[in-house]
Amino acid sequence: MKKGFDNIFYGFLIISFSINIGGIRILPGFLGALLIFLGLSKISKISDINSFKKAKNISFVLFLAYILNDIFEFINSIEIIDTMVVGTYMVMMNTLGMIAFYYIFQAIIEYYNENDLDELASDTKLNQTLYLIMEFINIILINFIMFFNKLYLTFVWWPLSILILCCLLGVLSQTRKIKFDEAKCS
Repeated sequence: MKKGFDNIFYGFLIISFSINIGGIRILPGFLGALLIFLGLSKISKISDINSFKKAKNISFVLFLAYILNDIFEFINSIEIIDTMVVGTYMVMMNTLGMIAFYYIFQAIIEYYNENDLDELASDTKLNQTLYLIMEFINIILINFIMFFNKLYLTFVWWPLSILILCCLLGVLSQTRKIKFDEAKCS
């Protein structure tokens, strides 16, 4: 399971941080989404927790969406696509990501509860709630920024995005430190 969580962690890092050279991403988001999918595939083969399987299925859709996203980013770098299309797509990508990470959180919480790690389950539940609230606000802000041309809201959006990133990385790095008993997973 540790290798699966490592894949999820590193996949999320690749999705979160992008380095562009000439409008082309060095590590495209679809590679990160693929790592997340592969990590969830490894975990769902070992674990009977249904939320891992749901997260795996949604992460595959996220992987396909990131392929399109990277194509849109490249095309948008030459400024062909309408801002409304890009805004709508950003909202869809964030919503898909929110659903996928909701199930990842749920699966981690279920695993902790099954293995009598109640304090970790409680901490993860709190982080899940904070994440969902922040991501929902983030999606609303993207709507206001893109559709109503309220660019001053980017001063709120950036810090909120950093908080969301910290929340997810905190839970994922905490989970990577757990010594998993593979026998208890099935």
